[in-house]
Formats: sequence, C-alpha cells, structure tokens
Amino acid sequence: MGVPSDAPAGGASALSSVFTLLNSAVGAGVLSLPFAFREAGWAGCLLMTLAVAIIEAFTLYVLARYAEVTGSGTYSDLVRKMLGRKASLAMSLVLIIYSYGSATAYLIILGDCFQPMLAQTFGQVWWTERDLVIFVLATLFMLPLCFPRTLDAISGFSSVTAYALCVVVGMVMYRSLQALQAPHYKWSDVHAFTSVGSSLNALPILAFGFQCHTNLVAVFAELEEEPDLFAGGGDDASSADEEPPVTPAHPQEDDTAPGTVSEEAAAAAAPAPEAEQRVMLLHNPRRRFVRSTVRTPKLLGMVQIVSAAICLTAGFYSAVGLFGYLNFPTTAHSNILLNYSGDDRLMQMARVLMGIIQIIHYPVNHFPARNATRDLLAQLTGRQLQSSAFNSAEVLGFFVATLGLSLVITDLGQVFKLIGGSCGSFFIFGMPGAFCLQYAYSKHITAREGLQESLLADEEAREVPRPGGSQTQYHVLASKLFWAGVLLLIFAVGLLSLTIYSLVSPST
Repeated sequence: MGVPSDAPAGGASALSSVFTLLNSAVGAGVLSLPFAFREAGWAGCLLMTLAVAIIEAFTLYVLARYAEVTGSGTYSDLVRKMLGRKASLAMSLVLIIYSYGSATAYLIILGDCFQPMLAQTFGQVWWTERDLVIFVLATLFMLPLCFPRTLDAISGFSSVTAYALCVVVGMVMYRSLQALQAPHYKWSDVHAFTSVGSSLNALPILAFGFQCHTNLVAVFAELEEEPDLFAGGGDDASSADEEPPVTPAHPQEDDTAPGTVSEEAAAAAAPAPEAEQRVMLLHNPRRRFVRSTVRTPKLLGMVQIVSAAICLTAGFYSAVGLFGYLNFPTTAHSNILLNYSGDDRLMQMARVLMGIIQIIHYPVNHFPARNATRDLLAQLTGRQLQSSAFNSAEVLGFFVATLGLSLVITDLGQVFKLIGGSCGSFFIFGMPGAFCLQYAYSKHITAREGLQESLLADEEAREVPRPGGSQTQYHVLASKLFWAGVLLLIFAVGLLSLTIYSLVSPST
C-alpha cells in the first residue's frame, strides 16, 4: 500500500532554517575537532574540512532537489519514492538506530558537563550524582522540547545554539591566545601535516561533524515558498514566477520544446500513486520526473540556506579545532573540555554552554527518529499515524529508551563511533550517491526510448528529438552525475572501512 507524503505546508523562514540546519550539524562532534587537528595537522585538517564541506553541501543539494521533484516530507519518504519500499524500510531502520545512538550521546555529555561542576560547587552529595543530574535536567528541559511536531516550532531555541557556540569558540580562542603568549610555548610541537594514516583518523570526525542530512528534507518541506536569506529577490526567482501554468504530461506525448513547463511541478504539487511515481534502479521507470528549465524560488532559497549553514559550521569547526589544537598540540583529548582544569571558571562556563547546546540538540535530532518511526510503521501496516496519542507515545518511548542507555553506559566510546560510522555513511553519502546513479540510469533508459530528460544539473539540459527522427545518443557512463554517485558510494564505503579499522586497530 502506498504511503502518501505528509509534507507540511511551507512557512518557515530562511533564517530559521539556517539555524535549524546549523543546530542539526553542530553537536557533540565540535568537542572532538582539536583532536582531529592533532591527528591531521593544522593545514591538513583545514584542507580536509574544506573538502568535506563541499562534498556534503553537494549531497544536501541533491536531497533538496529530489525532495522538490517527489514532494517528499521526510528522508525516508524520499527514499521510498526514488528507490522503493525495501530501501525506505532500511533507511528508516538506519535513521532510528542513528538517532537513538546520537541522543544517548547527548545525554551522556549533558551529565559530563554539569555533574562535575555541581559536585565541585556543592560537594559530592546524593543530588549531585551523575544519574540523578542527567535524569532531572533531561526531564525538565529535553523532554518538553520533543513534543512539537515541526522543526520550525523550536527554531527559536535552535538559534540559541549558534549564539552559545560563538561564545564557546571565543572562550577556546582566548585560552589558546594566552597559551601562545607564554614564554615556554613550544612551536615545534605544532605540525602543518602529519602521516597519511594519522590524517585518515580525522576524516570520520569531520564527515559526521557536518551531518544535517536527516533533517534536510523536513526543513525543505517546511520552508516558505519564496525564501530569501538576503535582502531583495533575485532575477531567477522572478523569472520562475512567470512560468506558464503547470500541466501534466506523459512520456509518450512529450513533444514540447525546451522551456515548456513539464511534469515536474505537477508531480510535486499532486504526487502520483507510488506505483507510478517510484523510479526503480535497474528497471524501466514507469514515470519520469522532468525538471523545469528554471529553478523554483524555493530551491534557490534552499541553496542559500545550505551554503550559509555549511559555511557557518565550517567556520565554527575550524576556529575551535585550530585554536584548541594550538593550545594542546600533543595532548588534545577527543573532548577538548577535558583538557582544561576544573578550577578554570571561564571553561566551566563553556561546559555550561555546551550542556545547553546538547539540551537543544536532543529534540532536533529526535525529529528524524519520529518521522522514520512513523514511515516505518506506515509501510508495515498501511496506516498513517498522525494522532496526538502516537506523537506522545513515540516521544516518551524515545526519551525513556535513550535515558536508560545513558544511565547504564557512561562512555559510548567505540560503540557510538561504530554506530555513527556505519549509519552515518549510509545516509550522508550512500543514499545521495544512489540517487545520482538512479538519475543517470533513468536518463539512459529514457534516451533509448527517444527522449532526453534532465533532473539535477542545468548543464545536462533536456534535449528533444531531432527532425527526421534521429536522436541524440546518451549513455549512462557519459553522465557526470553517474560518476558523482559512484564517488559518493566509494566515499561511503571508505568511511565505513576507516571507522571499522579505527575500532579494531591496536594503535587506537
């Protein structure tokens, strides 16, 4: 039974969407950036940060572009429409596992940030024990933020993350500048580059540091129709507004010239049943999604939002990583706050702010888990679960499960790294790569039938049959997006292999 899209009506502003994506990306991983710089060297890690940021920005654009074409409201819904039901089921399971692991980590970090400070201030008494601190703070602050059904509903809290992170970055930079001015500081311990093996250890940290893919489709679905992060509108947006009325077309009847509005907008506005809308890899597609020659204002705005969120994240990470590394070039821990003395009141404030970031980050990362759970149950039962009772039950179940794990496990360590490495590589690089391969194959099949259609790349514009019946030849191996998809899949497999190697290697 098909599961219809449950994308909410757009209304979120561009600025609030930037904050939501930023909050989705910036979490516990920011504390590990100085360690990553220690592993790769300051110049090597900066170059790797730039490369990873560009790659992940591209994958975010791929997700937004396909979400627009299919009218998807969640990542799992997008996978179902593009790759089929089995792929969507796998995607939902992966998202649930990843979200549970991430949320458990936030609870553990919450205790690590507040419990030592409370114990030092009030002494080691029963109400400063780690378990009670986590339980009370999580129940009072994290749980209520999980009940809203849209990300935009907590966007105001999400903006606090950016401000708090700026202050933490400033504190780390200040302590680093103090250390650099000390007469005994050894610049010989600072390295621009390290060995290849050591540098590769930093790659998983950087890759997952930019992860906001689980919320991207939902953010795009909630976005207002004509977002503009900057003052004024662009020419592209106005030209998109002047497009002719949308009319559906069938492949066998498509004889329009470039520039004529095609099936894409109609498919997005009124999605077809799953049997018609889904495009299966290695099978002839029953329905092809043809892009318009002009990008919609919503997608143009999403490009601005993704660019701003990735640039801000890269800037924060580079500052924290570089200055934290300069302060502790040989001893930087995977949690940089552990390098500072418990008597350092400035860094105590940094711990408080990082705890606040975890409080806000928890409900934002719970959102994809709820969507994945709903999609999974809908595909298994054929029923849409949108009631308040389901929402409350899912929130309480998620909270109790993650809270229980955080009270039992004091340090996720290698277990969390394995979950993040395997699950994260799947939906950050693997699924966008599969989408690119799907597009290239669908275009290849279409070319054999006598039509050329374009979806993601402007330079691969739609071609029409030539006079006399001769067709422009196209092959899947000639597609840029095919090779982009191959590279993304290789990157996903390589990242998973690196994660597993780092877990079993005796040197780690």
